[in-house]
Amino acid sequence: MQNMECDGERKKRYCMRGKHVAIICGVVAVAALALGLGLGLSRPETCKAPEEIPSTPKPTTTSPPEPPPVERGPCQPSNNSNGEWKNFRLPDYITPRHYDLHLEPNLDTDIYTGRVIISLQLKTDTKYLWLHIRETFVSAPPKLQKKSGDSVHDVALVQCFEYKPQEYVVIEAKEMLSHTAKNEEYLLTLDFQGWLNGSLVGFYKTTYMEKGNLKKIAATDHEPTDARKSFPCFDEPNKKATYKISITHDSSYKALSNMPEESTTPLQNGLTKTTFQESVPMSTYLVCFAVHQFDYVEKISAQGVPLRIYVQPEQRHTAEYAANVTKEIFDYFENYFNMNYSLPKLDKIAIPDFGTGAMENWGLITYRETNLLYDQNESSSYNKQRVASVISHELVHQWFGNIVTMNWWDDLWLNEGFASFFEYIGVNKAEPDWQMRDIMLIDDVLPVMVDDALLSSHPIIVDVSSPAEITSVFDGISYSKGASILRMLEDWMGPDKFQEGCQKYLQTYHFQNAKTTDFWRSLAEVSGKPIEEVMDTWTKQMGYPVLHVAQSSRLSQKRFLLDPQADPTKPPSALNYTWTIPIQWYALGGQKNGTGLYNRTLTTEFVLEDYDHAADGLLKINRDHLGFYRVNYEIQQWINITQQLQTDHLVFSAADRVGYIDDVFSLGRRNVPQHTKKWTNNFEHKKQGGCCLTLLNNCALLLKATHKHYLRHTLKSTDNNAELHCEYLTKCCIISYISNRADLLDYGIAFNLTKYLTAEMDYLVWDRVATSISYVRDMLKDDKTIYAYFRQQVRNISSQDGWEDTGTQLKRLRRETVLGIACQMGDEGALDQATVLFNKWLEGQSIPVNLRLLVYRYGMKNSGNETSWNYMFQKYIETPLAQEKDKLLYGLASVENISLLEKFLKAIRNESVVRSQDVFTIIRYISYNKYGKTMAWDWTTLNWEYLVNRFTINDRNLGRLITRISNTFNTELQLWQMQHFFEKYPNAGAGATPRKQALETVRNNIEWIKENRDEIYTWLNNNVL
Repeated sequence: MQNMECDGERKKRYCMRGKHVAIICGVVAVAALALGLGLGLSRPETCKAPEEIPSTPKPTTTSPPEPPPVERGPCQPSNNSNGEWKNFRLPDYITPRHYDLHLEPNLDTDIYTGRVIISLQLKTDTKYLWLHIRETFVSAPPKLQKKSGDSVHDVALVQCFEYKPQEYVVIEAKEMLSHTAKNEEYLLTLDFQGWLNGSLVGFYKTTYMEKGNLKKIAATDHEPTDARKSFPCFDEPNKKATYKISITHDSSYKALSNMPEESTTPLQNGLTKTTFQESVPMSTYLVCFAVHQFDYVEKISAQGVPLRIYVQPEQRHTAEYAANVTKEIFDYFENYFNMNYSLPKLDKIAIPDFGTGAMENWGLITYRETNLLYDQNESSSYNKQRVASVISHELVHQWFGNIVTMNWWDDLWLNEGFASFFEYIGVNKAEPDWQMRDIMLIDDVLPVMVDDALLSSHPIIVDVSSPAEITSVFDGISYSKGASILRMLEDWMGPDKFQEGCQKYLQTYHFQNAKTTDFWRSLAEVSGKPIEEVMDTWTKQMGYPVLHVAQSSRLSQKRFLLDPQADPTKPPSALNYTWTIPIQWYALGGQKNGTGLYNRTLTTEFVLEDYDHAADGLLKINRDHLGFYRVNYEIQQWINITQQLQTDHLVFSAADRVGYIDDVFSLGRRNVPQHTKKWTNNFEHKKQGGCCLTLLNNCALLLKATHKHYLRHTLKSTDNNAELHCEYLTKCCIISYISNRADLLDYGIAFNLTKYLTAEMDYLVWDRVATSISYVRDMLKDDKTIYAYFRQQVRNISSQDGWEDTGTQLKRLRRETVLGIACQMGDEGALDQATVLFNKWLEGQSIPVNLRLLVYRYGMKNSGNETSWNYMFQKYIETPLAQEKDKLLYGLASVENISLLEKFLKAIRNESVVRSQDVFTIIRYISYNKYGKTMAWDWTTLNWEYLVNRFTINDRNLGRLITRISNTFNTELQLWQMQHFFEKYPNAGAGATPRKQALETVRNNIEWIKENRDEIYTWLNNNVL
């Protein structure tokens, strides 16, 4: 599954990148007052909101006024918990082997009926059978038969009931069911009925417009625990079975499923029955079917597999790129994994309203339109990269996830971490000029290092025991950290051995389930390396280390946390938050490089034996940031690095420059060094009649680039008349600093390092600069000097790139990035040009595709009014391309008019205007607006019950919404509002972990401002021209 954080926040960054995050301003009370009055902060009098949202056609995920009764049928809900069905997990002695599944959807009534016959085997005697069901209900008495060889006989049943706490339907037999022999099985037949309702999970219907006519499509989305909503099943990943699926549908429609069509049979009343071939063994979450009226584009793989892209007929031309890149990457993965694709065909289909980014259903991959369709005249370079990346991600799953599936959701990373890693390798094959292996650093590795530096993070391998907990681990840790440690592992093992180990894993566990230990074993067998011993330190505990590098090449490690007040031993870890670290290093002076393995059991510092500071010169640890850790050097080393960047930054790779920038700003971001205050206070207690001001000043001089302000309390209270113990106390100062501050750094060092950026020309670096400075900018929203400083740093490259949409893929991405920084930092020339292009667009002229997002956003921000907002909204309604719709949504959310923003938020409830997939996108985009931050929060909290009813409490996007709109909160009032909201609605569902992360982040923000604002103001005032 492609995680849709990418449409907003972390992974693929579109519109949620740091460079696109709006600058927050205004105090909560002021914004609330302005919202209440509808004036003051709004645009001039002429910018009034329209009384109604402009009229629109009605393509949507609609539902009938009321669903069918959910408790109808023979299996009524019961509180009977006197059996094993009270447990969350299914028993291991009931094994489904095959499903015969028939469905009959009615797209006019939004009702579907079905029958499933499940072949079961029992390892032990039992009187009860139970399996998953939710919302769908059993519509006729269940039937059970026992088959022995060719003979079949009925088995008497006593009752059935639903046990809703664990989402089961329980069937009780009259007599004990004996365990099955090799040639025996039970056949359980269940008739059921479901509702093609307004949610985006299970089997659901959505609509779209074609030549002015409303069209319908029904499709499924089952991962992780929603197959049970479509049909009764044993809904756990290790309950693999074969499937024979058939669908009866209106003859004007066609049907698709995992396997190729076997037959079509005309029926009465304008119906057709489509039957599909029997599948290979697969997990329930991979079962997929769709009823549609789409066209397709087809390519044939090197091995003769048909690869089809199904799209709305009017969008057929937008499927060409997807078809071409699918073939290129598909053929490459067959060769890389040394294993042919397992099914006779592979279809992809673009669903008009789809809750996740994409879903890797075996043989029928479903996509959100933004992630599959590309129009070379209307889509941006980033859109193209996004399409290729998501296609590659889902293709990886056809091996990692489908052929070999994790045994349980605690090992989700075996699916998603692998797909997130190999997607870059696949795209790198199809588009070698895009530098995708380097792009992984800015898209996955560095963003997730922020998440994993919180106490509220979690290990890659994490226990889950409810649907809410399962869906919550579809996050950056499973995806991006998983990918990041594979990147590190591939580098440590070597690409050839890593590839060989992956091939062995797939061959050994073909069509089976596996655990992380099984993968480690496969790699160890081909490499001879202690894979499990090393990698357990990265998968079985949260977080990661920061290495402190002494000039003498001695390395020590410590857990890195954004909050230095946090207890680094919490929560407890059996590995004590120590890591076995593959080390890569090189030295500039002697052109020397080397590797090492820093074992977590080492009780002394790790020494780079081959490095000689005097002879080898500047030392760089963590080449190309391939290791999942941060590096902090001694102050003089940081000074040397800064000087080298200013002299000739190209001696470092772009990835190394990115690593320096991200490390130095992350080390600076650690906010409240209370332990420093403690040891300065200790000086007060130890001094006898005073302390030597001269020597303490020397201490401060030595540490002048690092937190010298924390010595002020000591310096102010010293007495020149007493020399006793002065030298001793000064040494204490230095020793205490070195031992306690290995993971802290002064922001002066960070900002000094950015001085060289006037000469930087690499897209990779500028992308990360935009993100690295965004935190400081968002915290210091009232200080204009930070804007002035980065305006001067970006002016050279933004002037050079200009506003002509030309050049290579990477140059186009760089232009969008640096112009975005210029606009955000208030560059008048950039803002004026955006406004000029915006006004031309209002007059009917086209905007170059790679500049549209900037122009829509800043044109609306600078000059938007009711007329231009309505014009943009109408364009949003009219455009058929989902990628363009997304850009227009961002533009609409950027208007600085509270009445219009309020109207936009109200539109969310109108499903004929806003698709379900876009609800959270709109709220996030509005939260980036300096007038919309509080409005987004207020609307979300006031409409929480509506959102829960519409999406369910276990929806992962709803669960993360609070985190996404509150990550720049930095006042005690905002923190109180969050705590009050969480107390009012204690059931967090899939948002339990995100809530903890949100509170931790806001607390850190509050303390960060207290401790760092004055220091940064001082630096900026001394360095802004």
